[in-house]
Amino acid sequence: CHYVLTNPDDPTYAPAYKADQIRKIFKRHYDWTGRVFPWWVKAKTILTDEELEELKDIAFGKCTNCRRCTINCPMGVDFATVNVSSPNTEKLRDLQGKEALGALLAGVMDSRATLEKPLPVFLKIAPDLDQSALEDIAEIVIEQKLDGVIATNTTLGRDGLKSAHRSETGGLSGKPLFARSTRILAELSHLLGGRVPLIGVGGISNAQDAYDKICAGASAVQLYTALVYEGLSLVEKIASGLDRMLERDGFDRLHDAVGCRVQDFR
Repeated sequence: CHYVLTNPDDPTYAPAYKADQIRKIFKRHYDWTGRVFPWWVKAKTILTDEELEELKDIAFGKCTNCRRCTINCPMGVDFATVNVSSPNTEKLRDLQGKEALGALLAGVMDSRATLEKPLPVFLKIAPDLDQSALEDIAEIVIEQKLDGVIATNTTLGRDGLKSAHRSETGGLSGKPLFARSTRILAELSHLLGGRVPLIGVGGISNAQDAYDKICAGASAVQLYTALVYEGLSLVEKIASGLDRMLERDGFDRLHDAVGCRVQDFR
C-alpha cells in the first residue's frame, strides 16, 4: 500500500498533496517505530508527540496500511534513488566527486542495513561527466554494492539548440539529451561490465530510442518528456516496437540484447 484515496473528493488525500506535505514537514527525527527518517527529506523538526501525530495524519490520512507499511519499507516505497545530478539545485552535482559521493553512499547503505526490509538503492548521475568522473563513480558503485545506476539526469549543455531561449539556465531534457546521455550510459556499461544493472534515461521518444538505450547497456528505460507530448499510449507503442526489433535481430529475450552494441555508442 502506498497512498489510499479514502475520500477522493478531499484533495488532502491525494498522493501528490501528501508527497508535497511530506517534503515540507519531514526532517531528521524519529518516526513512530523508533527509526530515524532519512536526512535528505527536508523541513521542520518534530519535537512533540502531538506534532508527530499531526505529521502522520498529513502523510497517511486514515490509511492504517500505509502506517504499517513504513515499518518494513520507509514511506511505502519500492526503491530509493540517490539523486546527486540535478543541475537545478545549487552545488548538488559537487556530490558526484569521488570523496563526497563515497561518503554519501556509505552513509545511505549503512542506513539501509538497519531496515527490517532493505530496499534497492539506485544512483542517478549527470550526462555532463568526464571520463575520470565516470571511472570514479563506477568504482564507488561496485564498492558500495548499489542495486543500479540511472543514466542520466538532464544536461546543462545546449549543443545544437537554435531556440531564442537556449541560453536559459537549468536542466535540458528531451531529444537534445539523447546522444549525450546514451554515450554516458554506454561508457558506464563498459566500465561496470554487467556487474550492476543500468536504467537508461534521456531523450527517449520512440521504440528505436528505447532499443538504442538497451543496446547501449540499459536493462530498463525511463520516459519523461515524451510523455508530455504523446501521453501514456507511448508506453504501449514502445513495447510493441521493441518486440518487433528483438525478433528482427534474433533475440529471444530483451535481456539478450542488453549491451549488444555498447561500442557503437561510446
